[in-house]
Amino acid sequence: MTETVKVTSLEPLTFSRYQQDFKICESIIKKQSKSFYAAFSQLPHPDNWAVYAIYAFCRQADDLIDEAEDVDGLECLKQQLNDFIDKQIILNTPCGEH
Repeated sequence: MTETVKVTSLEPLTFSRYQQDFKICESIIKKQSKSFYAAFSQLPHPDNWAVYAIYAFCRQADDLIDEAEDVDGLECLKQQLNDFIDKQIILNTPCGEH
């Protein structure tokens, strides 16, 4: 089941709604870049969560090309970024299904 959420602002309430997602992003930066994590973990919430999410997104894009050479996966990531820019968060939607 898919759900589209229209985001009108990124208030702290919105950040807390996605706390579990930010925890996943935090684990990615913590594992992949100890120096980035050490620096950005000093920021207050939700600022550090935003950095973790950006890092995780960029890391995923980098891994899709460098490790998997997955052009389709990169296109999907691009569409997800465009959705985000359009303030649409598509929940539980695999690539190619929206």
